[in-house]
Amino acid sequence: VCSSDLIGSINIDGILYSYGAGNNAGQGSAGGAITIDVSDAASTITIDGNINSYGGTSTQTNGSGGAGGSITVNTAGGAINLEGTTFYSYGGNKDGTGTGTVGVGGAITLSDAVNLTAAGSTLKSSNWGSGADIEFSSTLNGAQTLTLTSGTGDIRFNGAVGASAALGAVTINAADDVTQESSFRAQSLNQGTAGTGTYWAKGALTTTSGVLTLNSNTLTLDDQLAAQTTLSLTQGTGALVLDVANGLSS
Repeated sequence: VCSSDLIGSINIDGILYSYGAGNNAGQGSAGGAITIDVSDAASTITIDGNINSYGGTSTQTNGSGGAGGSITVNTAGGAINLEGTTFYSYGGNKDGTGTGTVGVGGAITLSDAVNLTAAGSTLKSSNWGSGADIEFSSTLNGAQTLTLTSGTGDIRFNGAVGASAALGAVTINAADDVTQESSFRAQSLNQGTAGTGTYWAKGALTTTSGVLTLNSNTLTLDDQLAAQTTLSLTQGTGALVLDVANGLSS
């Protein structure tokens, strides 16, 4: 476990890793949880680099990989600035020929307002195994790209996205449920890999210059959808629920 609880702003410029130990006689060890926390609400956490937790690999016949550790960033009400940041939590690999399983990824939680600055950021809680949740607990702004992969985990946007500064191109590579609690504004939004759960847009969803592509087993759309170019909705075997009084436009 790697954690910090400080008063004052934090700047991380580099790489922070936590590795679970590999095991040739059993299951790989879990990656450590990483928590970056400040207790002063006037403080910021700025990250320019990689924050990663990896589960250990098992090379035992039928051995399973270890779980990735959770990654949590919390400013107690301040701001989190991501300057071309990667957050990875991967489960360890299993023995290649046996019946073991790949370790699950760990949850990634950004507990306060997030600003995307300087360059694009990537958050992945799944690699080749099962995933975990990715959660933005507050607002999310900044004209940079954002790539999200949660695998079997969920993605939650609990605050308005792009309200003061529209995001750049947003890509969702894999997820179960995606829940958008408020409005969402980005250059483009591409759910490139079919979601296995529900994409629930509770607020307006707008792209400013690119495509708007939603691709999920179930689509629940409660507000206006507006795409600057192409609007594409792909629903799997679940329901398509439209409650959009203001309509769809592209």
